[in-house]
Amino acid sequence: MFPPKRAREDPPPLHGAIICGRRTPRYVLAWRCDYGKLDTLTSKVAGKPVMRDLNTFIALRWMQIRPEGSNPRMPMGLEVFLGRDGFYYLAAMHNTESRPDYKERARDPEDKLVEAARKTFLIDDDIEGTLKWYRLPFCHRQRGDPKPDADDDPETVWLAREAREALEEKL
Repeated sequence: MFPPKRAREDPPPLHGAIICGRRTPRYVLAWRCDYGKLDTLTSKVAGKPVMRDLNTFIALRWMQIRPEGSNPRMPMGLEVFLGRDGFYYLAAMHNTESRPDYKERARDPEDKLVEAARKTFLIDDDIEGTLKWYRLPFCHRQRGDPKPDADDDPETVWLAREAREALEEKL
């Protein structure tokens, strides 16, 4: 009913809405990358690693890049999350009441707020394709989710294979 991830063009219902007797979980429209990639992206601008103070770095960039007329105190949900899978999620938007037009904005490939988030997070071609709606908490299985080694989810298969290989190396 509420898949772990959805395409950008398929935004989830509003967080908390009751659908078929179940409350809609919180989703974020985010890019996904590993630590090394995030460190490389931020080093391009800062000239040094900023991972220890990443939130301040993002907030200061947002203040410079945000679209005219947007609220500087509430930058539409720009946040960096660390998922249980070890990947970072660079969130541009949430399915919450704070952004009631999130569905229209998510579907618009030229949306100014998403574009400002892209510039703030320094998104490049390597991770542009990872922009999707991800359910919170990241990588937390819920009833009805596909099995971790399901053939229809290459990312999950790859992560499971990586974990298995790492475990075999330790043994």
